[in-house]
Amino acid sequence: MKAVKIVLIVLAILILTPIVLLQALGLYSSSQFARIEAQEKKEKEDQLTKLPSGGVRDCVGMQQNRPSAWDVGDEKYRKHLQEWLDICQRAAALQDAPVAVHHSLADAFFAADRRAESADALRALAARGDADALLKIYERHRSFEQGDLDKAQIIKAKEAGDSLRKAAESGHPRAMQRYAINLDQGYIIKRDVEEAAHWMEQTLARPPKDASTTDLAVAIGQLLTESAKPEKRARGLRILESINRPDARAYLGIAIRKDHPVRARALFEETLSAWPGISLAPLAEMLIKGEGGPQDEKRALKLLQSHSNKSAASSINEALGKLYAEGKLVPHDPQRAFELMGGAAQWSIDKRIALGRFVAENPAVRVDGAKDLLYDLTRAAELGEPGAMSALIAVKLSTNAQLADKAGGCRLAERAVKDGDETARKYIATCT
Repeated sequence: MKAVKIVLIVLAILILTPIVLLQALGLYSSSQFARIEAQEKKEKEDQLTKLPSGGVRDCVGMQQNRPSAWDVGDEKYRKHLQEWLDICQRAAALQDAPVAVHHSLADAFFAADRRAESADALRALAARGDADALLKIYERHRSFEQGDLDKAQIIKAKEAGDSLRKAAESGHPRAMQRYAINLDQGYIIKRDVEEAAHWMEQTLARPPKDASTTDLAVAIGQLLTESAKPEKRARGLRILESINRPDARAYLGIAIRKDHPVRARALFEETLSAWPGISLAPLAEMLIKGEGGPQDEKRALKLLQSHSNKSAASSINEALGKLYAEGKLVPHDPQRAFELMGGAAQWSIDKRIALGRFVAENPAVRVDGAKDLLYDLTRAAELGEPGAMSALIAVKLSTNAQLADKAGGCRLAERAVKDGDETARKYIATCT
């Protein structure tokens, strides 16, 4: 009987401990969000008190207290927008109108769907060296201008990329972080992992107010381990070794896998439950290959299938998608493979290019977001991303019903060969 009681107590502890920890984490997160919200509210109030009363203060106040159409209804919302625009246009016309007024006017134009006027207002601020305006120009392009080659862009990619770089160079914390991320992922700005690491270090020296310095340090370590320079890679390894956090140890496993597969596999096992989004995919691959330890294909497949779903980390779905692409351990299914691999391609231009090649090699695949894929491959080719032009040509010359464009593909192939890209010559025969 005593043994039964002990077992029941142990079970109760095992059940209750995660619940208590989750509740504590929830309370901590709530308090953190509440603190940030209170700080932002105070900053807004302080900003208003520093502005002269009347139209100037009203203009900025209407920006801060903009209602939602869901809350007040369309008619009241339209009335608010028009009043906001009228007040801000009068305030902006005043001599020496504060910068905050021009920002509010730009936001009012945008909210009223007068996006060209909004962009012009931001450009005027940017010309005066306003880093917030430079960052907004980039964000407007990133959020609203991409994905359709047939759509006229108010803010083009080059302007967006140049604006972000200038904002980062001015020392704007959020811009430096965004610039580092963009340099790592490769969208809008050409991928450059060396520069990405540099700008992430600049961000750590001057972090955004809501950024975790440990998160930034992990990102720096991870980026440095991708460097082609041995001394930088070694420093990245030292940084990851020094941070006692599961994500840092998982990234360390990825970095040392080639030279130290046994330890890498142990690191993936150690961090699997805490960070499956980093550890599970490489662990599954090592289990399948028998790399760094015994081969266990059955466990690898079970891990991937049990964790894969629409809300799973994209790396997990991608790893399972690759198995469907190869027909390894699961039936060969290119359509299922494409659907699973698409998520990871959103965060890496290299994977987006690989997805384009996959479509060219499997032209029967139905491409959800065909315009987006074509846009991204075109932009990557214009930036000179390795392999992008070849993938774009291959997609256009394929028989895929959504993306085939033989005339366009042939023009690109001819231009690429003329520009000295010998890898494009193999496509010329298809065009004759």
